[in-house]
Amino acid sequence: MPDPTEDYDLLNASYVQTAVTALVVYEHIITLSSEITMVWRRRPTVSAALFLSIRYCLLLQAAIPHVGAGAESCNVLMKLSEALAIVGMLQVAIFSALRTSVLFPRLNYIIFAVVFVLGAVPVATLSFVLAHSHAVLLGPPLDICQHVNEFPHKIARK
Repeated sequence: MPDPTEDYDLLNASYVQTAVTALVVYEHIITLSSEITMVWRRRPTVSAALFLSIRYCLLLQAAIPHVGAGAESCNVLMKLSEALAIVGMLQVAIFSALRTSVLFPRLNYIIFAVVFVLGAVPVATLSFVLAHSHAVLLGPPLDICQHVNEFPHKIARK
């Protein structure tokens, strides 16, 4: 007999995901005029490109769970979501490394490298987890794509 608490957990997760998406869209709407003024009407810079990539990767990542997924598109949507999560982590690593290297101008390249490598550690761990998982479409009433992890026996054993 299926456990009804799992259905409630998935339903609650779906509600939280919808609330987060609403906040991300709201933030994009209220800051769009500032983005146009500060980014699009000026000369292109590396910092503007980083800002835009962070902003629009977040918007895409928030919207993906709400795309109507069939059994065929579930795996594709999950792979896109995974790629955006990895890109987001790399963006945070780059941004952190740039900010830290500004604080220590004499050790600029060394500090940048150390902070970037440390910031990239979550990318490696997420990549490992994603390499050992696949997407499954849960049936009605939720119709949600979800990751199922399949770790090797030696790692899964405690």
